Amino acid sequence: MTHTHEIEETEKKSIINCFSRKKKKKVEVTSINNEEKYRIGQVPNEETCETTHSYIALTFYSVGISLAGLVFGYDIGTIGAIIDMPAFVSKFGDKLDSTTPEFYPITKGILLGVGSLGGCIGGLLTKAMVPVFGPRTTLFLSGLTSSLGDIIILLSKNWLQVAVGRAVYGIGCGIICVVCPMLISDLSPTNKRGLFISIIQLHVTIGIIIGALTMFISDIQFSSNVSSHWQYSYPVLQGILFGIMTCAVIFFIPESPTWLLSKGRQNFDKAAKSLARCSQLAVSSTIVQAQTENIAVLMASVEEDQDSLLEKLNKSLLRGQPKYLLRTITGIILSCLQQFTGINYFFFFSVVIFKTVGVNNPYIVPIFFGSVNVIFSLLSVLLIARFQRLTLLKLGSFFLALTMCVFTTLGLTFSESNTGAIMMIMASCIFVAIFATTWGPLVSIIISELYPHSIKVKAMAICGCAGWISTFLVSFMIPILTKVIGFALGYIFCVFIVLGIVFIYYFVPETRHVENSALDAIYEANIYPRKLF
Repeated sequence: MTHTHEIEETEKKSIINCFSRKKKKKVEVTSINNEEKYRIGQVPNEETCETTHSYIALTFYSVGISLAGLVFGYDIGTIGAIIDMPAFVSKFGDKLDSTTPEFYPITKGILLGVGSLGGCIGGLLTKAMVPVFGPRTTLFLSGLTSSLGDIIILLSKNWLQVAVGRAVYGIGCGIICVVCPMLISDLSPTNKRGLFISIIQLHVTIGIIIGALTMFISDIQFSSNVSSHWQYSYPVLQGILFGIMTCAVIFFIPESPTWLLSKGRQNFDKAAKSLARCSQLAVSSTIVQAQTENIAVLMASVEEDQDSLLEKLNKSLLRGQPKYLLRTITGIILSCLQQFTGINYFFFFSVVIFKTVGVNNPYIVPIFFGSVNVIFSLLSVLLIARFQRLTLLKLGSFFLALTMCVFTTLGLTFSESNTGAIMMIMASCIFVAIFATTWGPLVSIIISELYPHSIKVKAMAICGCAGWISTFLVSFMIPILTKVIGFALGYIFCVFIVLGIVFIYYFVPETRHVENSALDAIYEANIYPRKLF
């Protein structure tokens, strides 16, 4: 059955704004077996763009922007191992008695989690920084901030100073996690956004495996001298280089045309130049000029009457329409559920977990995780380009829950045998593979596609903040809960994964190849949330 939802204010016609209040686009919602399919009117010239311009330059720019993901991924791959290294514990550990330095579980939780609190602050800072400085400059500052955090760690004399350095580093990561997908989204055509944004996740996974390899080498190279600070300083120094690289690469990246035109039409030529660089077309080409004009009209419509009550409502997350509050809450919950899958249970605590089950050199296990992560992140680029977002999320949730359940059961029953340890490593690698192809890249993609420009920076910053708070809670609580319930902690993650399936079905719309204006129409048509009963 096919029916057209009528959207306009009084007549409820299926015509909605495309680039201004005067230009219109039709959205048709087709219902097949109770599943909604969306046919969206194309942006002017988009079909022409598909056949005439090249994506080579945009690919290189997306890769360059995504290099900042190495900063975030490297931290994931190193921090869990660093805080358990003998040299680090010897220098910064709590003195449990006169001879044995060791971290209390709460201290370890703070050192792991405080970086996430810094990420929360960084995510919120983007709300103020991006409108003023633009995405490029903000990304440059994130690289400086992360490097500063590592420098503070190198100069620290006690674990409290290390925690400060971790928080500063986290601020840089928080900015990166919001600005990278935002900038790539602004430079990419609608039907290619997911493909190019998924490159960020690929670089995060590369950063993780580089971090794991670094820790493995550092442990072998400096294990003979526990008092040598190089056992943990070498990985931290290498992290500084990734921050500097982020700063250097940004000089070769075009500025966001959306941000340029949000500052006024006087930046029309600069915005056109950015689009031309991405498409490898002349600035004067009809396609580039039309795309730039489309963005300019959209920005003009957003800025006009900015002091009016209507415009204030349009920028309000609480009262803005259509359903800005629901859309923001949807992004927040998605960000939280991503962390509550338990992925950082493996990345942050793999060394400790597999040390307890008798693995001779537990530093090699994160290398397995990192390798699996990279391979399946490459696969995710193809899957995301081909399949619906929600299909991948639902399937991913089901298999994540199944795999976590298997891992937990093995840990509770066979952890003392070599066979059990091998099976646990295999189960955890499968878990990482599933996450890398589904929940890992898709949450940031959906969040970057879910909001109109008027609230995009604000909403993405808040969603990023929620994700960081969730990461902090998970990182802080895992050492404490593991001491109490051991491997049974995995069953708690299973419950959250199952809740994620329910939430996705009822509240998350499909965003693949869907324009922001079309999403507005979908929400105005009251398609989401679905009826619970």
